[in-house]
Amino acid sequence: MAAKVIDMLPALALALLLAQATPDAAAAQPPAAVAPTVAPDDGDVPKGAPSDDYGLVAWCRGALRGHMDLFTIVKPELISLQRSGEAAQNEKSDLEQMQAGREYIALYRRAMAKAEAAHPELHARGLAVDAEGEAIWDAAKQAEPRTRMWSWLMWDLPGRCETAAHRLLGTNHDGGAPPPALLRGPQ
Repeated sequence: MAAKVIDMLPALALALLLAQATPDAAAAQPPAAVAPTVAPDDGDVPKGAPSDDYGLVAWCRGALRGHMDLFTIVKPELISLQRSGEAAQNEKSDLEQMQAGREYIALYRRAMAKAEAAHPELHARGLAVDAEGEAIWDAAKQAEPRTRMWSWLMWDLPGRCETAAHRLLGTNHDGGAPPPALLRGPQ
């Protein structure tokens, strides 16, 4: 048991390092005239991620894309740990997870495109924040294989990403009535 805990220590250290990554402050904040609303009950914003809807969705898109890209690198380590008879179920789960990731990325792309159609000046910020989200995986790419695998396994996409995307689109998760106005006026 102690050996398993010791094996996990590098992954925990990397997870802490990833949690402390902070984006460039200028890229993290939207212009006041186009700052989307933020509902206080959406859950936590990851450390270093923008708190406004547009910025968060861009960050989530980059972070998720980076996580999905890391899969091909961690897959051999995952396979080395699977028990006899698990391969088929693991392969099915992997395919389902990758499909869900592609669907979330498409949702984020649609939400960002809608916001950018109304406010074209957001596009450059979206590209920058997307890159910052993807960069949370830079340390994991350089880590030893077991640490990299644990970092990949332990990460969860923040639930607020989907909520913010639906707000930008003017839809609810359940297809109900659209939420209140998305953008604040000039301050």
